Amino acid sequence: MARKDKSDTEKTPKQTRHEEILTEAMERFSYAEERLSASKQLQLQDIKFSIGDSDNGYQWPEVIWKQRITDKRPALTMNKIPQFINQVVNDSRQNRPAIKIRPVDSGSDIKSAEIIQGIIRNIESVSRADIAYDTAIESAARCGEGYFRILPEYCDDMSFNQEILIKRIRNPLSVWPDPDYQEPDGSDMGWCFIIDEMPRKEFEREYPDSNRSDWDGGGRFVGWVNKDKVRIAEYYRIIKEKAEVVLLSDGSVIYADEAIPDGLTEVKRRDGYRHKVEWFKLTAGNVLEETEVVGRYIPVIPVIGNEVDIEGRPHRSGLTRNSKDAQRQYNYWTTAETEMIALAPKAPFIGYKGQFTDKKWKDANTRNYAYLEADTDAVNADGTVLPLPQRQQFAGVPAGIVTAKQSSNSDIRETMGIYNASLGAPSNEHSGKAILAKQREADTGTFHYNDNLSRSIKHAGRIIVSWIPKYYDTERVIRILGEDGTPDTVKIDPAAPTALIESKDKNAAIKRIFNPTVGKYDVTVDVGPSYASKRAEAAESMMEMTRVAPEILKVAGDLVVRNMDWPGAQEIADRIKSAMPPELVGKDDNEPVPPKVMAMVKQVEAAQQMIQQQGQALAQKEQELNGTQAQVDAAMKELQAQDKVMRAEFKAAKAELKLMQHDMQTDSEKAAAESLMRYTEQLEHTINQLSAMLDHALSGDEAGEPPEPPAQEATEQETEPTE
Repeated sequence: MARKDKSDTEKTPKQTRHEEILTEAMERFSYAEERLSASKQLQLQDIKFSIGDSDNGYQWPEVIWKQRITDKRPALTMNKIPQFINQVVNDSRQNRPAIKIRPVDSGSDIKSAEIIQGIIRNIESVSRADIAYDTAIESAARCGEGYFRILPEYCDDMSFNQEILIKRIRNPLSVWPDPDYQEPDGSDMGWCFIIDEMPRKEFEREYPDSNRSDWDGGGRFVGWVNKDKVRIAEYYRIIKEKAEVVLLSDGSVIYADEAIPDGLTEVKRRDGYRHKVEWFKLTAGNVLEETEVVGRYIPVIPVIGNEVDIEGRPHRSGLTRNSKDAQRQYNYWTTAETEMIALAPKAPFIGYKGQFTDKKWKDANTRNYAYLEADTDAVNADGTVLPLPQRQQFAGVPAGIVTAKQSSNSDIRETMGIYNASLGAPSNEHSGKAILAKQREADTGTFHYNDNLSRSIKHAGRIIVSWIPKYYDTERVIRILGEDGTPDTVKIDPAAPTALIESKDKNAAIKRIFNPTVGKYDVTVDVGPSYASKRAEAAESMMEMTRVAPEILKVAGDLVVRNMDWPGAQEIADRIKSAMPPELVGKDDNEPVPPKVMAMVKQVEAAQQMIQQQGQALAQKEQELNGTQAQVDAAMKELQAQDKVMRAEFKAAKAELKLMQHDMQTDSEKAAAESLMRYTEQLEHTINQLSAMLDHALSGDEAGEPPEPPAQEATEQETEPTE
């Protein structure tokens, strides 16, 4: 449908604004083409070369390849580039950069930062962000530049809640960023285009009211419309406006045109800027869609390989660029070797004329005869018999070709900085440390690819942190993920007074309430093995440590077993934990020991001190046996009286512990009390043993064995008491 001509005075404000946006977009895209086209053309060649399609001769000079095809000569492609690209990408997959969140101001803390980090892990899981990261670094290694993006999407068709997603950009050449950005993560990018092409008929069906009156004309429509395709661009831009910012009495900062909350006062103000990010979907003649993007960054993140600034123009390259000539050379020498062998004549028989009268000689190279007969009537001029025919062997491939081929193979590795050790090839090193050191040294040549990816993921984390308060702005329950992938839930409540409110009731359906609008957070990146790899390494290290110091199992045995991956490890760890002293169990969960349990612990500690005092007194009295019998009898009677008092006090303390145990309410208090009662029974068993020894000494039966304590008390706990 053609649009009617209108004068500028008849245009609506929206139409006038769209005209300004289109004019600005076309000017900026032309500027990007002028500054980036040369680099992108080389990147396109790199992509084609790395694919190594032999049917199109991507790895051969065009003139030579066409001439060889015309002459029906071989032009082989032995593409070695992909294995080196995979080396970089797979190394990144094994050492995945992980976003880490740290609290910055007084409104945030470590636990609220963990909630933010759990939200980001869930975003990465739902988005399958690993695909976006892998695609970006593969493009960076292949042609020097890759991209991924961050998008908000509604949770479903009937929902008003939005979630944040991380998506890949499969074609890096479709992105035309601001050529003047400086930061490797693109954080200072002022504008950006993402170009796509739509079939013309499909575009007309989807946008029937668009302006198509000038499609067949010139001007800015050149290159944007043809008979089959319509170019569609996503256009991001940042509008930077001057604005005063005000510091309030609580430390918060607002713009001067915003209302100051009740109870707060202005402290000072200064000149600043307000950033607004806008997104448009447009063609050369229409603004199809538009919206405002939250935050201050363009959510298109570059991952670069090698970058060089040449006369103000950025040139980016990957592994392919410098290895092209070495790969071409390898292809040529491989082709020459193959051609020489293929065109060499079959190993013929050499003899004198007249010796091959038997017809079998003509097809001896295709049929397997048991014997061949030569004509013995043929003689030399002097009458001597001529020698029998001899087979002429192939001379073989010249050594120069073999050497040149090996040299080319080595040149490919050296131009990329990836050597045999990185590829797993055997070397002269024999010890494990030497092999790892060699591989680490080889990985250094391509480490900047993973480092650049880490920078980009860190910037993505900053964008997501700034988006979370905007898109998680309604009260709802969301899922978060732990470091090991364990799911949990948290309630989002923007009206909560603090960043995090934790329920003390372990049975509550909602244990944590999180307000994402409170507090500031910083982003870092941790690069290393996955959680599963870390867990396996931790278990191995723990077992090695327990071999050196076995006493560790007494205080951390449950943690050692919990990191094992064999079946039943968690159940065994729980049983070990339940049998440990309660003060250690409390520390294991990073929770304070409940006051009631602490009181029980003090009771038990007092009883333990009484046992120690009784043992010391008994030992002292035994040393006094060398004195007079009257003194010994008096001392033993005094000790017996103290023993009765101690046993009575311990029984009273135990009864009080049982009453306290009934008053426990939470699961953690009950579990700790149960463990403490078992420990108390161990102490009681020890007291009974000491009392039996004292009774035996007073009875005067020195020759007999000391009696055993009561069977019921002795068998309540078989393990020795822990002091």
